[in-house]
Amino acid sequence: MGRRKNQNNQPNQSSMTSNQPAKIRFPDNEDEEDDAPENSNVDEIMCDLEETANTPPVEDSFPEGDDKTSADYYFDSYSHFGIHEEMLKDVVRTKTYQNVIYQNKFLFKDKVVLDVGAGTGILSLFCAKAGAKHVYA
Repeated sequence: MGRRKNQNNQPNQSSMTSNQPAKIRFPDNEDEEDDAPENSNVDEIMCDLEETANTPPVEDSFPEGDDKTSADYYFDSYSHFGIHEEMLKDVVRTKTYQNVIYQNKFLFKDKVVLDVGAGTGILSLFCAKAGAKHVYA
């Protein structure tokens, strides 16, 4: 393969010292009427942390002993709000879902959507904004 101009085999010093996360933007091909500000914090919108902190812990629904199945471990992981926070902060994942839904609005226009395992409901919100007649989450 050919080499590009000004390409060194030495690592870029600025990339090695910068521990700042990269900000990724995905342009939306269709005009989108977005009422939310560009820098809105989805986590604050989706859950009230004070209310969550004041709720009593849910009793463990697992059987006594080591009788947990893989399904028990799987579904238990989603009972902790931290996993939902992590998924919402995953910009690539969230923006990809958003772009797919918004770029295929014809699939959602005037349809009834059932979001099974809705979690935070972010995909339900995207479907509603894409023109779904009704969204059950």
